[in-house]
Amino acid sequence: MTSPDIQKDLVAACACEITQETNKRQLALVACAKTQKLVIGFFAKVNMIVNLIQSTNKRQELLWNKQIAQLDKLIEEGEIESNNGMN
Repeated sequence: MTSPDIQKDLVAACACEITQETNKRQLALVACAKTQKLVIGFFAKVNMIVNLIQSTNKRQELLWNKQIAQLDKLIEEGEIESNNGMN
């Protein structure tokens, strides 16, 4: 049986090794992406899709809020009925 200090050292060493290996793989991917046109194109398309989805959601929310504000204004002015209290 190993002491807790040795166990901690072993865990720390393994975690460090995993982190270094992950960094190596990330660097290899970046190096590959910079030289391969297909990889560059793929990531460019993914980036474009993510940006489109984000902007679409923001626009929908802005449009929704504007429509709610317009409806509230029309209800206050009495131009449309809300059917509240009509039972």
